[in-house]
Amino acid sequence: MIIVTARMKVKSGKMESFISKTQYLISSTRQEKGCISYNLYASTEEDDVLIMLEQWIDIKSSNEHMETDHFKKFGNTIEHFLEEKIEIKSYSAKEV
Repeated sequence: MIIVTARMKVKSGKMESFISKTQYLISSTRQEKGCISYNLYASTEEDDVLIMLEQWIDIKSSNEHMETDHFKKFGNTIEHFLEEKIEIKSYSAKEV
């Protein structure tokens, strides 16, 4: 399993609009083959920071997600909402 985190710092006053823009992405992504879970969470430590926490069966599924129309559309739509560039990290869920 692959776990992906996407940290997003939203401009002050834009949080509600930004979250509404994520709804189509979330619902569409949850229907993708290989998606185990795809959820958005608000940070309890940083104002205006959200984390998209994703779980995929494998890296191929995660990579294919980034080529979907709904992912690309989301990326093009949200740029003006963000204070910083999205920080994406991937992890293997294998025990070490």
